[in-house]
Amino acid sequence: MLMATAVYLASLGIASGLVGLWCRRLLAEFGLIHGFDAMLWAVAFVAALYIAAQTMFRAVVMLYRPTDAPSLTMTEILSQSAALLLAPSLAGFAIPLPYASLQRIEPFIHFGAFAALHAGFKIMAFFAAVQGRPASRLRSLPWALLAGAACLSGYAIVEQYLLAVQQERPLLIETGRPVVVDNAWASAVPAPENVRVSLALEERVGDRYSLLWAATPDSGQDPLETIYVALEAYDVSIADDAPMPQPIATLNWTLALAEEGWTTLAFDRGDLPDDTHALAVSWSSDERDSIKQRFGLQQSFDSGRSMLVSGPWQHAASTEQPAPSIVVVMIEALGAENMSLYGYHRNTTPHLNDFAVGAVVYEEAYTPTPQTAGACMSMFTGVNPLAHRYYESYAGPLPDDIGYLPELLRHNGYYTAAFTEGRGTDVDDLHHGGGFERGFIVFDDNFPVETRVDRRAEATAPARPAPAGAWITLQKAGDWIAAHADTQYMVFIRLRELRNPMHMRRYGDGFVGRGRTPDPVDIYDTAITYVDKQVSDFIERLYGLPEAERPVVAVTSSHGFDFTEPGRGAWRRGGPPRRTLHESALRIPLLLDVPGRYGGMQKNPVSLEDLGVTLAALAGVAFPHAPEGSNVLSGAGMRERISMTGDPVALSMRTGRWRFSWQSGKPPYSIEQIEAPTVIEFVDITRYRNDLAPVNNISREPRLVEAFTQQLRTFLEGYQQYTPNQSE
Repeated sequence: MLMATAVYLASLGIASGLVGLWCRRLLAEFGLIHGFDAMLWAVAFVAALYIAAQTMFRAVVMLYRPTDAPSLTMTEILSQSAALLLAPSLAGFAIPLPYASLQRIEPFIHFGAFAALHAGFKIMAFFAAVQGRPASRLRSLPWALLAGAACLSGYAIVEQYLLAVQQERPLLIETGRPVVVDNAWASAVPAPENVRVSLALEERVGDRYSLLWAATPDSGQDPLETIYVALEAYDVSIADDAPMPQPIATLNWTLALAEEGWTTLAFDRGDLPDDTHALAVSWSSDERDSIKQRFGLQQSFDSGRSMLVSGPWQHAASTEQPAPSIVVVMIEALGAENMSLYGYHRNTTPHLNDFAVGAVVYEEAYTPTPQTAGACMSMFTGVNPLAHRYYESYAGPLPDDIGYLPELLRHNGYYTAAFTEGRGTDVDDLHHGGGFERGFIVFDDNFPVETRVDRRAEATAPARPAPAGAWITLQKAGDWIAAHADTQYMVFIRLRELRNPMHMRRYGDGFVGRGRTPDPVDIYDTAITYVDKQVSDFIERLYGLPEAERPVVAVTSSHGFDFTEPGRGAWRRGGPPRRTLHESALRIPLLLDVPGRYGGMQKNPVSLEDLGVTLAALAGVAFPHAPEGSNVLSGAGMRERISMTGDPVALSMRTGRWRFSWQSGKPPYSIEQIEAPTVIEFVDITRYRNDLAPVNNISREPRLVEAFTQQLRTFLEGYQQYTPNQSE
């Protein structure tokens, strides 16, 4: 009897091994298991399950009909011997089948033969127990114990198997690079399907994380509507030359992908263990909670599909922080002197007039340069263009010791996004790669255009690109804000519809009128009324947010236009728009709406450098350098507002009642005198505002001319020792 039992156990071991090997081969052929170690543990797991099932069958039979009949053991040995029918399949022997389609099921023919013969002998074993000589039920106990031991072994083997599967899964460690998806840039890495991508964790600056997902551009694959994302947390660092540790937590999501652009996957920092030091993310087109996924069975890692993943970006919740969210709307080329808000005789900005009731309005706000790139960089750094080196043909780079506001806010928990309209058909300025994208998680530099046919031109004339409307960019920005309203954010919007004023059909007649040829001021004023309405609609969307989520809103401009016609009287307007150092080109609007703060008109002169410092103070951050601007909410600093343009450098200073403009005759960052210095303009702003005839202040105020000239010369000399790289 003991000899028969030993033979049975030997046959059971051989049969379990054959079944395990056959299952391993089948899984490998279907591409559901990978790696030698994983395959080895899979064989062991199937063998353990097989042994548990066989011994449990015998324990149940012995419990139901206990017997010591030798026929039971003999039929059990024969049932295990049926596994030898799997040997030809394992050896690669193929049954000649008449149809090629049947070759795919050939392994199942071997298994079917084994299963049928095995089941037949099992039935015989049951009847052998029923017909055999009765015995004690205690005989079932060893077999039950053996089945339990096999189950415990199987559980331990599963742990090792899943660990081996984890080790076999590829790991990708890459540094993010700028990628554009539907005109929106973000720093991302490619994430092939089923491949883990290591994510770098920053210092904790917020309680929320965001991962941005997008399909790889021009992949040529059918777009996915849904992906299944897994995020693994580790309490140790991840390295590509070390064994992959076991995750301490795994988060799973089902993510519906947006049809265009980036899709945000947000989660709380509290979802991860406190001792999380590293993260790895992966995605699949199969559900993660399926049986196949739970048992580590997945298709080949190289499925050919790939996504882009950006992050994890850390943010603070808007309702849990003392600092507010911030929205900056810069309307390029909107001059204060053409706005009814600032006393213009035409009602060009009725909607901004209403907005100004609750906002702080700065009556004397000035741009540091009538160039958008330089003006924006001054706003984001708090210094003048010669200091930050975005001036005329010089395009940076920003000096290492000068901080950049979006970057400071990003590192302080703000979710930063920009919509700059920077990459256009006429000029590229605030575009990705120019240095303005620093600190922005999402950077959209698309300038929406449409084709415009001049009604006065021949029908055969080619269509010209024209702005498609500020509403497109404002709608895009508004949708982004609505989707992230509960997060502390900073959004920058630049509108360039007024850059080259032209009359568009969507403006209506406005101030152009009918039956006459409009002058440039008429066209410009009509365009302003359109932008005024679009910006107002955008602000109304912001006012519709819950009170706790309402952001600080700043509305400003990079410069205005000089419409004066020299030689035709005192500052007569009607000429083509020009960007000069004239008061009308340098004076800009500045409206600042701070929730919970009363509005009003402020008459102290301020500049865009001041706006950057003010926004930084509201956000609770400080520039690493000493800015030239000051926090205008706590009182404007006592300094002259200096503006500049041209090469050689021309400077203009607004101080007291005077505007003094001087041509230095020197190139930027050079001591070479290439032209004779000369006074361009010396204007009494009081007389200018009251449309009084100009006075020759140069001859009337020689001492002031000398003092102002020396002041501007000293200012310029501070930047003549450095020669930055000139843009191509």
